[in-house]
This record gives sequence, C-alpha cells and structure tokens, in this order.
Amino acid sequence: MTNSLMPSALSALTDPLAPSDSQSAATFVLIYDQRPLPEGHLRFKQVLGRVRTRLQHFPQFQRLLRSPSLLGKPQWALDNRFDVEFHVRHLALPKPGDWRQFCIQVARIHSRPLDMSRPPWEINVVEGLDNIPWLGEGHFAMICKVHQGLMDPQQAMDLIWSLHDEISPAPSNSTRRPVAMLPVTAMLGSGLNFALRPVEEAAAQTRNALRRTSESLSPIMRFYHGVLTGGVRVPYTRFNTDVSNYRVWQSYSMALDKLGRLRKAVADAEESDILLAVISGALRLYFEDKTEMAPRELRALMPSFTATGEPAPLQASRDIVDLALHTDDPVERLQQLIRNRAQARTGSPVTPPDTRSPTRSMTDAIRLTLEAQRAKAGMPLANTALIDLGGDAQDLHLMDAPLVYFSGVSEITNGLGLVHVASRHNRYLNLSVTSCREMLPDPDFYYECLERSFEELLSAVAKPQNRKKKDNV
Repeated sequence: MTNSLMPSALSALTDPLAPSDSQSAATFVLIYDQRPLPEGHLRFKQVLGRVRTRLQHFPQFQRLLRSPSLLGKPQWALDNRFDVEFHVRHLALPKPGDWRQFCIQVARIHSRPLDMSRPPWEINVVEGLDNIPWLGEGHFAMICKVHQGLMDPQQAMDLIWSLHDEISPAPSNSTRRPVAMLPVTAMLGSGLNFALRPVEEAAAQTRNALRRTSESLSPIMRFYHGVLTGGVRVPYTRFNTDVSNYRVWQSYSMALDKLGRLRKAVADAEESDILLAVISGALRLYFEDKTEMAPRELRALMPSFTATGEPAPLQASRDIVDLALHTDDPVERLQQLIRNRAQARTGSPVTPPDTRSPTRSMTDAIRLTLEAQRAKAGMPLANTALIDLGGDAQDLHLMDAPLVYFSGVSEITNGLGLVHVASRHNRYLNLSVTSCREMLPDPDFYYECLERSFEELLSAVAKPQNRKKKDNV
C-alpha cells in the first residue's frame, strides 16, 4: 500500500465520472460482541479515538477531489480541513432492534450518496442490535463505506483490519500537507490535460453518440455480447432491468462444517459450486412464488482473481455459469453445476488498473460503454453474480470486543440488479444479497428461499441413495 502524499490525477477511464458518481462505493459490515468487556460496552468516543489513531497511517483517507486550475482535471489531494468526527458517526436502531431493521439501515447507508466535498468515506457505528436471536443483546456494528475512486477495496480493508487489536499498521513517515498550494508537477499535469482535452472531448462525443444510436449499434453490441458470453444468449428477468437509487440488503449464514459435509458427500464439489446450487435453488423458489416463468437457463457471473506476482500481483477473469435452474433434484443440480463450472468460458485476464496503459484504458472504456448498453438492447451479461470476498480465520477484536460477523454490500448496475457476496468468519460463511428495492421488494422472503434451498440440499445429500452414489464414485 502506498502512503504517498503527492496529489494523484484521476485516470482517463474514471475521471469524467468520479466527481459526480457519489454512489460508487464499497460498503463493509462488521458486528462485534461487547459482552466480554469488563464494563459491558464500548463508548463511541473509544471507537472514534481508535479510528483517529489508525488514520495517521492511512493518509489516503484524508484526500478529497480538488482541481489545481480551471483547465486541469480534478485530483486527489489532502484536505486541510479534515475532521475525523464528520466521517465517524453514531447511530442506533429503533426498538425492537431486530435483524430486519438492521438490514434496512445497511441498505439506506449504502444507498445514500457520499459527500464529495469531503474525503468520500464514512464509518457508521450502530448500536441497538438487541433483538437478533443468533446474536443476543450487547452487540454493535460498524458499517464502513468508501468511494471506489479514493482507493481500491483492498486498501479500504487494510484500514478496517488495522482497527483491530491483533493487527498493527505499518509505520508511516508521512506528515500532513495542506492542499492550498499544489506542487509544480500538478500544474504541469494540468497543462498536459489541457493539451489532451480535444482527444478526451472526442471520446466523450463518441460515448454520447453510442448512447444516442443504441438501436443502430445493436448488431455491434450483439457481436461483443457474443464474445463475452461465448455466443450464448442470456435470458431476460426482473433482475435485468434498470436499477433505482434505492437498495435492499440481506444476509444468510451457513455453518462451514455443514458446507464441508456437502463437499465430502458430492464428488469434486467446491464451496463455490455449493453456493451456486443454493442460489439456483433460491431463485427457483422465488420465481415459483411470484408465478413468474423462470427461463430454463439462468446464468451467474463469477469474477475471480489469480496471483501472478509483480508487477501485476492480481489478474481478474470472469466465468459465466449456467445455474441448472430446471434440474429438480438438489443433488443432481449440484452435480450439473460442477460440470457447468468446469465448462464455463473463462474471460481473458485483466491487468489491474494501476498497471494499464492508456491504450488499454481506452479499450476498457469502449468495452464498458458497450456493456452498459446491452441491457437496453435486451442482452444482459448475466442474471445474477457471485462475488467471493474470502475471509480470515484469525480471531479479531476491537478493543477486546470480538468480531463475530463480517460481510459486504455490492454495487449493482442497470442490467445486473442482483448480486451475492460470500464472506467467511467465525466458523460461518455469510451469503449477502444486494438488489434494487423495485426488483426485490421482499428481501426477507428471498432470505427464506436461500435458507430453504440450503436445507433441501443438506437433506437430499443425507438420503441413503445419494450416500450410495457417493460411495460408488
């Protein structure tokens, strides 16, 4: 992680969008148990003090967008008015403080635009989680939200993990620097930006032309869609329309030992296969309840990352997997998903943004523009997505309060309005769901669908005939 204080210009890909895109944020949800503490609770001022101390090692969180001149691009630079108390906030759930109210609060915080006149991040300390059966009284949450232009999600997690007792942040030799006087390099960059502005304006005009002529470009979009999906037409569902500004969020927890039991019972099954099977079963139940005819071939997008070493430590790819929705038996559905995943077309690895060349950025800009139009052309990329955040088996504490739950809230977009996020902590895998309020008006019922799908899979695997199949493999 870089602690440089030099103002950094926005990339050619994100620059036109970042200043106004105040909803482009990664949100993380952490829940702590206060009961082991001698006093029985943490004071908000203690949490605020811990954040203030750790921020000394993360100057990125003190940056905001400033323009060095009328001609220049906005740049990330340190805020000389930085006030940590603006960013760390204290909330309480209304009575009775149940899980449904907490999920609504998470969704509201994620939906609310960030203030781009300040460093775009916030930590909400939420008390009043007193009526959640699987938690019990005496718990509080931190809902951490960070603009994705400020830093990547991994850098945001570096700060969040550093708040815990077991993790000491790397020492920083940096000192705060006011932003009133930007360095000469920034002014030189402004001149370069001005010189390149005709090129950027041409690119902007091209994007506008693409928006205005989506119908005439349908054959082109179908071609690119075919390249991305392997020539398979992805069906259109309620989750492939335009999203509103309002979000819903839910989270279902599965015991890791039960997932391990499923892996042992079904040959070649991995956790991701089981998660896809649970999602497939839940969507099947959901569409049946809504008396909506589910397409025979729903597809899930699965981003994945591979370590490759320096200078590009991670490479990203994506698989698009048929969810085998119309396979009736849960075990047979899981077995079919294992085969489908093995046969899924894997996308070309993508170099991380910080190592992209300008040419690559231009290519990605065109690709993203075309993808954004596919929903309007009736060609979604996938019907849902599954993002794996991984997890840490290490026990973590915030000033002696143990962390008992960790998950995330995903971005959704037009044409892809249902995203699942998997995370692991404290002997549980948490499968969280983010969607649009108009697409998924009943997230509590979808939670029930996930729960029922998982239990049906466990019951089906336990049947004697399925155990016999496993023994004969």
